Amino acid sequence: DPNVLKSTRLGNYAKCVGDIMNVDGILHCNQGRIPPAFSYRSHCDFAWMDDTPNGGTLNVYGCRELPYKTGYTLSNTGKCQYDILFDGFAKSPNYLVCGERKPPDVSFGGRCQVFWIADNLLHARCAQYLTIVDPATCTGGYKIDPKWGDLVCLPAPSVRTPNLVGMEATSAESLITSLKLTWVADAPCVSPYFTFTVTKQKPAAGTLLQPGDRVELQDCSSKPIAQPACSNGAQPSAFGLAAQCAFQCTSVQQLACSLSDAKNVVQLTFPPPQCTLQEGSCQVFDVAVTCNGVCADNRQQAVDAASAASVAAALAGPQCTAVAGRCPH
Repeated sequence: DPNVLKSTRLGNYAKCVGDIMNVDGILHCNQGRIPPAFSYRSHCDFAWMDDTPNGGTLNVYGCRELPYKTGYTLSNTGKCQYDILFDGFAKSPNYLVCGERKPPDVSFGGRCQVFWIADNLLHARCAQYLTIVDPATCTGGYKIDPKWGDLVCLPAPSVRTPNLVGMEATSAESLITSLKLTWVADAPCVSPYFTFTVTKQKPAAGTLLQPGDRVELQDCSSKPIAQPACSNGAQPSAFGLAAQCAFQCTSVQQLACSLSDAKNVVQLTFPPPQCTLQEGSCQVFDVAVTCNGVCADNRQQAVDAASAASVAAALAGPQCTAVAGRCPH
């Protein structure tokens, strides 16, 4: 009865942060911190904090969608970094829910009342049903179930791998990207100084993939990109170079005005000291590999005989040695 006076008291008032409020004849105050200004405030007239571990406990009272003179609480509010929401269709006492981070931007024309992320899962209250899904698996988006009205998680649609053989490499890469796939190319398919044509691909054209899957461009054939005329008016010449990078040797043709210019350009793709360049092309050399006293003839592609022996020794293992030439018989 508002006309009947009654006495009340508030202990530990020295710990109060901010104002002391009269909640239906009982005194309350904030301890630890003031209540966060989240969306629950538009539903409940009174809110105050208790100083408890993990961010404190939120208390609300006078929530209009529920019996007005009933209080509700939410503990561990420190993890509620995005929002604290009021879920009027929840089962008591779980009307206050913690939004740990921003949920996906989905609303479905107001058919869903609240969304929140807790423990990395999306919670959605749609048609009074509570749906919990993992957003990482909903790569195809969401929809409302036409029968039940709850939220349904959609997988990503499949994509058929296009036929890339014969395409210019940069066009193939653009097409792959437009299909929300990723691509990787063999080293000879990547250089700003050549145009490339894809001659092989993996997987084959027509293979069903999910967005984010990888397509490999393989065995690209190359043509040098023409350079301007040289300073003396002459046209650039094609210089053959062999690039030795670790165990792999690659033959390169580069248009340039001089051998040194050609090396400077090719070094941008095959940089030292990881790679060494020599004029000419990769050759196959005979190498004698000896392991535990037993010699075996080997053949190794490299820029020169010494490099071939070094590569063969490294491939054979620490217990072996290798020299250019053939085993003595």
